[in-house]
Amino acid sequence: METLERRRLGGSELEVSELSLGSWRTFERISRESGVAVMRKAREVGINFLDDARYNDETGHAPIPTGHSEVVFGEVFRAAGWKRDEVIVANKALVGFWPEQTAAQELDGSLQRMGMEYLDVAYAAEPPEGMALEQLVSDAADLIEAGKLRAWGVLNWPASLIAEAGHIASDRGVLPPCAAQLHTT
Repeated sequence: METLERRRLGGSELEVSELSLGSWRTFERISRESGVAVMRKAREVGINFLDDARYNDETGHAPIPTGHSEVVFGEVFRAAGWKRDEVIVANKALVGFWPEQTAAQELDGSLQRMGMEYLDVAYAAEPPEGMALEQLVSDAADLIEAGKLRAWGVLNWPASLIAEAGHIASDRGVLPPCAAQLHTT
């Protein structure tokens, strides 16, 4: 079977398959066997870029109110036989609980639920009210320096804010956002 091409993800050092496997509201809605089969098929066709998302339970049956999707993702990931150092894992995990949690606390929670030691890419929503963009850029840089994160990206940001974050990162000599997930209508 032909494998997918790999490309560098923005200005990062990450080499990702030209397609990724997203799992927003997926693995907890299908059987474990189906989830494992999906993960194995993705690896078989050459996908090395997996994208998870944490969100609140909508069923009323999850054992925790938020983040159960991360628990299930981690379980399916391991059951499918992925080797952590052979795959790029992304998640939305930087400002969802601010100011109650710092970016580091939020990321640590996601990592614990996923059963992982680091993320390759964390996508950040727009800075919430009261958070300066400089703080978000600094928090992402600190997490990269700490080895908890390899790169960061943005989720549903307007182009002007992405450009501003890039300028701030450049001025500080840190990695700017390397990827953008944009809202589609």
